[in-house]
Amino acid sequence: MIRPFLFLGGYCRLSFPRQWAAEILNFCGSAGLIYRSPEFSEEEFTLLCSRATAKRLEAVYAVTKKEEFGFPSVLGRYRCRPGIWIGLLLSILLIWGSGQVIWQIQIIGNEQVSDKEVLEQLALCGMEVGDSIASLDTAVLENRMLIESDTISWISINLLGTVAEVEVREVLPEPEEAYYDAANLVASRSGVIQWLEDTRGNVAVQVGDVVGEGDLLVGGLYSPEGGGLRYTVAKGKVVAKTERSFDVTIPLTYEQKVYTGEVKVEKYLIFFKKEIKFFGNTGNLYERCDTIDTVEYFEMPGQVSLPVGIRTVRYLEYDLEETTRDEETVIRLAYEKLRLQMEGTVSEGMLLRKQLTENWETDTFLLHCRAEYLENIAQTKEIKIDGTKNRKN
Repeated sequence: MIRPFLFLGGYCRLSFPRQWAAEILNFCGSAGLIYRSPEFSEEEFTLLCSRATAKRLEAVYAVTKKEEFGFPSVLGRYRCRPGIWIGLLLSILLIWGSGQVIWQIQIIGNEQVSDKEVLEQLALCGMEVGDSIASLDTAVLENRMLIESDTISWISINLLGTVAEVEVREVLPEPEEAYYDAANLVASRSGVIQWLEDTRGNVAVQVGDVVGEGDLLVGGLYSPEGGGLRYTVAKGKVVAKTERSFDVTIPLTYEQKVYTGEVKVEKYLIFFKKEIKFFGNTGNLYERCDTIDTVEYFEMPGQVSLPVGIRTVRYLEYDLEETTRDEETVIRLAYEKLRLQMEGTVSEGMLLRKQLTENWETDTFLLHCRAEYLENIAQTKEIKIDGTKNRKN
């Protein structure tokens, strides 16, 4: 974060002989002096500190002041240029006048819905950073949010100076479950039945039976003792021993990004909703580059961010070079990929055993796995009854 009060007070980089480093750091700790960015070289030790801290250190040690930063040093360099100070005065007046607009929106009470989503919904309903406070009708905004949003069940907007505090309560939807008039349990894949749990309906298989994908396990159609036919929704678990195959291929050679060190930069001043480009040497972009977009907002004491900051966009050029992995790395990657593939395919099954086969083909490593699992293969399949249709609870 950028700290404007440190800039206004001024700070500097001090240099000491390297052998004094421990003594100076101990002195700073005991005296409560704040410093940052300590650096060591072969002969010297440097640190950044405020002008007040620098004066305390200069009174005790022989200090070399290498660089000065902040408003006092700027004032010394540009005191004979009135245009700069007129611009500064206009900027101060502009900031003072901006007290009539929203500087910050704070979101409270959200857990499932992100701050970004709430801010986007508020913008669609007519409130965002930079809007005039006098033109805002919070009651109307609250009603719009409740009408337009599917995720907010209650909202309260309170204006505290230039800060809008938005407290929300979220809609917590219950998971929808399909409702059937009648349904069977069928096999989601082939296997050997091991046991059944908590079944309801007409059980069509026994332990030890071999079933294929789609075979009936528990029927939703049965005949009661009084005769006739009855329908129900078959339920329960049918655990079977199943087999699965996994194949992983890892090439020995691949294309890797190699950064050239060439960088193009763009900088923008952010003021509420506006962005003004004040620096840029991009021209035509590189044929291949990564884009890194960062935003730093100015910060007041108490970690209060202002809607004024700097956006920096960097374009890093890179080339693609063919790289060869060593065999150990290839095998490690293959087994890691196999592990992820197996976990993603069978998340709730119990692995009984697996058989692995490794094979090299030219510049490619092939890994084949045959695995046996215990898993619930029961899958609900609706029974179509004339005159009815699938419904939701």
